[in-house]
Amino acid sequence: MPRKALVATACVGHLGSRPSIAANHELATELLDQIGGLGADLACLPEEFTLLGLPQDEEEREKIWEPIPGPTSDHFAAKAREHGMYVAAGMCEVRGNTRLNTSVLFDRQGEIVGQYDKIHPTLGELEAGTVPGIYSDIPVFDTDFGRIGMLICFDVDYPEEWARIGVAGAELVVFPSMCDGGLRLRAYAWLHSYIVVSSVSGGSSRIINKLGDVVAASGLGVHVAHSTVDLEAEVFHYDLQFQQIRQMQTDFGKRITIIGTRDDGVFMLESNDDAWPVARIKREYGLENWVEYHDRSTREAERVLAQQSVVAG
Repeated sequence: MPRKALVATACVGHLGSRPSIAANHELATELLDQIGGLGADLACLPEEFTLLGLPQDEEEREKIWEPIPGPTSDHFAAKAREHGMYVAAGMCEVRGNTRLNTSVLFDRQGEIVGQYDKIHPTLGELEAGTVPGIYSDIPVFDTDFGRIGMLICFDVDYPEEWARIGVAGAELVVFPSMCDGGLRLRAYAWLHSYIVVSSVSGGSSRIINKLGDVVAASGLGVHVAHSTVDLEAEVFHYDLQFQQIRQMQTDFGKRITIIGTRDDGVFMLESNDDAWPVARIKREYGLENWVEYHDRSTREAERVLAQQSVVAG
């Protein structure tokens, strides 16, 4: 069936200085209560949230490094439980003798579903003692509406990680960060057919659909962006499928949503009818999503080339 979720993401830019970790906890409460009031399924907070806005006081900044579970994770867990929503939050973790830039996913009961440690810390982080996360397979976490992956800030500079997380099965990638990520986030969403939700400390937090379109964004004075996204939606190539598009629009009307992009030659199909998920529509109308069509075209080209080689030989 369609898997729609209300996703909300926060940006803390222009909210003023925060002189302590306690002040950041108060800010998290404000933002999560605002998001909870929307009835959100998923709330996203920026990278290393307790660090944001702290003065350059070494003693105070040392306190940001906490175990998980610990005071900050307990705070986020309580808000997830209170509002019955998933929360993805950037944190500074001390794990034994190791410091990690991590993002934690809490479920609707406030339990930790899992966490992701930043694979590519910046040079400044490395010099300050942050250790890179190491994964043979990037973790992807199951929720009641779909599969969520997480990448953090400087990971945006490494396209191979965005490809790996797609192969791992992520349908939505949360991106807590200090920077916006720019055009690259839109490109990764398009290339890998997943939703990207950025949550940044400054600039603009965005929700990007599988076509690479920004469907919601924070702005000056608007610190929470939200949108209902469909994790079941699929992207299709127009080629050989124009007739099916017309027939589906006739047969389903408003029970489906088709969003087309002429420049890219693709369209996205969402179902608004529980009895007709996209998988069933695909079977009924003989549709191929763009990855399936791409793969079939590649196999056919290889077959033709092999045949030509036989003839030439």
